Amino acid sequence: MRGRSPTRWALPVALLFLLAAPVSAPAFEIVPGSLRTELLDRFGQPTSLAGSHPDRLVSSFAIDNSSGSGDHARETTLTFPAGLSSNLSGFPACSRALFSEVFGNDSPCPPQTQVGLETLRESGVDKVLPLYNLEPGPNELAAFGTQQTIPAAVYGRLGADQSLSLVTKDLPLPPNPITAFKIELWGVPADHQEGGPYPRRPFLTTPTECGQALASTMTLRSYEHPQQPIVTSVDFARLSGCADLKFDPAVSIKLDNPVADAPTGGRVDLLVPQNEDPDGRASSQMRAATIALPAGLTVAPGAAVATAICSDAQFGLGSEADVACPARSRVGSVELTGPALPGVVSGAMYLGQGRPGERLRMLIAAAVSGSSLKFAAAMSPDPRTGQLLTNLTGLPPVAFDRMTLSFDGGPEALLATPIACGVAQGEVKMAPYSGGPAAERTLSVPIRSHDGSPCSGPPPFAPTISAGSNDVRAGRGGAFSTILRRADGEQVTERLSVAFPSGVSSNLGSVALCPSALAAAGACAAASRIGEADAEMGPGTSLARLQGGVYLTGPYRRAPFGVAIAFPANLGPFNLGSLVVRGSLAMDPLSGRVTLTTDPLPRVVEGVGVRFRTIALRIDRPGFMRNPTGCAPGGVVTTATSATGAVVRVETPFRVGGCVLLPFRPRLSLSLGDSSQLHKGGKPGLGISMRMPEGDANLRASSFRLPKVLGLSAGGLRAICARRAAQAGKCPRASEVGTGTARTPLLPRPMKGAIHVVQPDDSGPPDLWAALAGGGIEVNLRIETAEGKNGFETRMRGLPDIPLASFAMRLAAGKRGLLELSQGLCHGAKPRVLLAPADLLGQNGAAIQTRVRIAANPDCAGG
Repeated sequence: MRGRSPTRWALPVALLFLLAAPVSAPAFEIVPGSLRTELLDRFGQPTSLAGSHPDRLVSSFAIDNSSGSGDHARETTLTFPAGLSSNLSGFPACSRALFSEVFGNDSPCPPQTQVGLETLRESGVDKVLPLYNLEPGPNELAAFGTQQTIPAAVYGRLGADQSLSLVTKDLPLPPNPITAFKIELWGVPADHQEGGPYPRRPFLTTPTECGQALASTMTLRSYEHPQQPIVTSVDFARLSGCADLKFDPAVSIKLDNPVADAPTGGRVDLLVPQNEDPDGRASSQMRAATIALPAGLTVAPGAAVATAICSDAQFGLGSEADVACPARSRVGSVELTGPALPGVVSGAMYLGQGRPGERLRMLIAAAVSGSSLKFAAAMSPDPRTGQLLTNLTGLPPVAFDRMTLSFDGGPEALLATPIACGVAQGEVKMAPYSGGPAAERTLSVPIRSHDGSPCSGPPPFAPTISAGSNDVRAGRGGAFSTILRRADGEQVTERLSVAFPSGVSSNLGSVALCPSALAAAGACAAASRIGEADAEMGPGTSLARLQGGVYLTGPYRRAPFGVAIAFPANLGPFNLGSLVVRGSLAMDPLSGRVTLTTDPLPRVVEGVGVRFRTIALRIDRPGFMRNPTGCAPGGVVTTATSATGAVVRVETPFRVGGCVLLPFRPRLSLSLGDSSQLHKGGKPGLGISMRMPEGDANLRASSFRLPKVLGLSAGGLRAICARRAAQAGKCPRASEVGTGTARTPLLPRPMKGAIHVVQPDDSGPPDLWAALAGGGIEVNLRIETAEGKNGFETRMRGLPDIPLASFAMRLAAGKRGLLELSQGLCHGAKPRVLLAPADLLGQNGAAIQTRVRIAANPDCAGG
């Protein structure tokens, strides 16, 4: 019999079977009820203790040759439940060369390699043969054989659910059928081996999950109809005693580059000590683990851009198909060791295709002697803490003592270290198959400072900021930009504020406002776009670059307008939706200065760290921004604030030119109203109107002096507004003495408001304040009053450099009037001519002195 192929049994976790081929004539059927599997103790009684080493595992079946179907058995597969394991790494094996020296019923294999018995029924005679543990061949987890040989190949296979199967192909045709088969595997072979004593080592271990019945399944395929298998299953045990199983795992983490704010590889070791006492019980296998990586450790956005995606189909998740992931989708490796594994089992981690709620997935596969252990992990930020969670679910029920997940390092490493140095901590929760409580462990990893300095206090915060306009001609439109840059190892900016130079105005009325819901979703229309935004994210040299837009919205954060900065977050194969930063757009009612202030910038989006290295905002909508008409020095004030409260404020000088080239052609008119009050002692109303041609320099100051015949009367005052209340825009109605209206090309509608009498700075005459509002904009105009020997004078100074097409104010007449005539306005039968000297000053320094005739229509009939 020398040279014939020995019977081989190869399987991933112990136990197997053989098959039988029909004999003579056409027959193909498993005898109903003949498939039987038992776990037995040393007294031959059934046992069902989880995690134990039973004395024997016995499985048998029989073939019925009487059906006359015409089919002949070609392939058999005996499948045992996942979790049933054998000690493949620590048990002696008979070499293939030695095993091939088979003579009759004698085998040269050492007795300590015997792991059970095999019984074959041929021509009605049972042959009981020793079963030896053999050195596994290529793609075999384990191999078993007896002296009896048949011309068929038998090998072990790991199913997609990690169940153990023994497959025998190309079975012999009649006339020498095997009509029944029984295999007996020993839990502790030394208790049965002859010629001992030999070291007692456990060879079989029952699963560590209770509650469900264990089943074995036999599948037969024929030569004639291979696509029509015959399948038979039998339940053989329901395990108990899981609550008593030990589960005391440990965990550790190590980073390749433990420097703050840097890309890094790293490894996480999950350790489950195994009990190898043959009279004891195994530790529970690990079902799942939730790893909260140390705080601040995130996914590097640059790695996301540089990495490809492996689909479930390419990975073969849930199947036994070979892994066919793109090379660029590999992000790390995996290693497992344990008594049920043949040495070190290694494999790879791939970046998997996202699912709802699982944007970042790791697909993990380890090759096990021709089969694969496959499982998936999902990475997501904890909604409470922001820590990156890695959820390992559905771990294969394999008794490993170490599982190492290693993430590749280098510039395009998947992970980025925390920005702050110190000891970063996380935690791990590991759940056992036994159903007991999850074990909680702490992860700690020291992080060095980026520059090697002692780790004390927060990292530095020193972003560089530049700002300016592409057109510095007075009164012209231009594009304003602000660029913020930070270096690795520095704190990131949490808030950003940009105060545009005084006199820079925005044509808010020309833009359709983006509704709040669309702004929050990053879905504003092009009609609301006022500029563009660019950003770079990530540590190291591999950065992710985003391009987006800046959109104008309605009121936000108590400001009349807002902005939405929206980046389509397409990081390589990842579409994370829109990264949106909201902000307010406010204008100082006294100076007219416009300030953009953002909300806190995002730190993590679905597990990807948002560490802005560069933020560039450019407001460039044609006609939206307008330069000042005054050439006084100014500046763009950009303020960056970190999460720790550190502040960097940079004022970038800004100055326009060509102011003297702007025309200044204001048209001023004054009038007295209510003809019934145009008599001595009357209190007429006063109207003041000014118009400015488009393209002219804006008004900076104005003053005019009323003729002596018009004096200030305090008798009509019902109340004076306190200065602080005026500054807060809360003057009482009783202090109102008139109204004001202003039209600006920046807004589609005029600004209107009341004029109040306000307490002066000193004991002089009261001031008049006009609080104008419209289209979300407020402007406060302060009008100083003075009464001298040459008459009553009003002065407006320090007006904001904003374009006004017209301005009008009207002071009330009658009882509420502030002015009183000291004599009538008739000179005989003709109205008296009233002139008011006026001085007007433009923002560009142009000055005009004129005398304005005050329009009045007194009733001078009868003279």
